Amino acid sequence: MQIRTAIVHCPEDHFFQQQAVIGRTLELDEKGELWLSVDKPVNCADNGDGCFDVVLNYQKKGLPFDLDILGEARLIDGADEIKNLSARKKAELKKGKIILRIHIIDVDYWQHKKPVFKTMAKKIKDIFSHTGTNEKQEAYSNHSVSA
Repeated sequence: MQIRTAIVHCPEDHFFQQQAVIGRTLELDEKGELWLSVDKPVNCADNGDGCFDVVLNYQKKGLPFDLDILGEARLIDGADEIKNLSARKKAELKKGKIILRIHIIDVDYWQHKKPVFKTMAKKIKDIFSHTGTNEKQEAYSNHSVSA
């Protein structure tokens, strides 16, 4: 199962001029850069070179992990750049999206674990439960002492 959708945050809020947008991952290329498509912002603030910092949050209910990526995004908008895009990326542009190429700076991966309290509570319940079997109780009762 793959995660394709990310929540894209701009720490500076200067590009999207809003808290976050939804991005669709198109490709992880041979250079290790991510390509995303996002809805074109109504007020797209350009900082000159088209580069800005982003944080991508990947998570999906049912998967045992979350993934956060810190990177530097670059807006693909030059005629030569657009001409050299794959058909899939060009199709996203035709849908009114913009294409971002993200140079990955850092990745954080979190594996979900069961809450310690619930796990510990279950163990304690199993120890004191009279209906369930407990290996330690069985082992103790099998070693009877004769007098």
